[in-house]
Amino acid sequence: MFSIKHKIPFALILLRLLLAPVVVIVAVFYPAHIYLIGIACCVAIVSDVLDGVIARRLGIATEQLRIWDSIIDSVFWLSACWCVWISFPLFVLQYKWLIIVLVSMELLPDIIYLFRFGRMGCAHSYGAKFFSLFIFILFCCLFFANYTGIIFWIATVLGILANTDEILIAILLPSRICDVPSSYHARLIRKGIAFKKHKLFH
Repeated sequence: MFSIKHKIPFALILLRLLLAPVVVIVAVFYPAHIYLIGIACCVAIVSDVLDGVIARRLGIATEQLRIWDSIIDSVFWLSACWCVWISFPLFVLQYKWLIIVLVSMELLPDIIYLFRFGRMGCAHSYGAKFFSLFIFILFCCLFFANYTGIIFWIATVLGILANTDEILIAILLPSRICDVPSSYHARLIRKGIAFKKHKLFH
């Protein structure tokens, strides 16, 4: 039986799920307080880092936990994206084609996973983590300061690169495998070549 400390990673994941409707409520009903969405994003990113680190330290970083982590991450950040649309419609309309490209590329790896393996992916690549970091910074700039500047363009470039890498991972993997650092590592897996993963990230 798991002790209370073994339940901490799942509790942190559940926290992000609970925050998802909260940020939408703030955006819709309390637009004067959208800084609260920025605070929620900060809580979400910290909980996302901690749940993985704690799970690996406790030896309970199971495939099921990783899958739930990926799904609930998507739920929270899609909710945050919806808040951007509600709070900054002119910004979204100005860059709608770039946003459509990024969203399409974000969805494509899971479509490939579902087609090839019948389940969603959980690669958690380095590129995806780096892209998530800049999306977090972008959202903080928006919700705290109503500013995007060069951060939007950096996030866009990183998003295209990271999602291209995720697409290649989904294509190259011989089976559905979690925690694949990059498409280069997916190629190594395909060839049966062993490699070490960084403990902090995987």
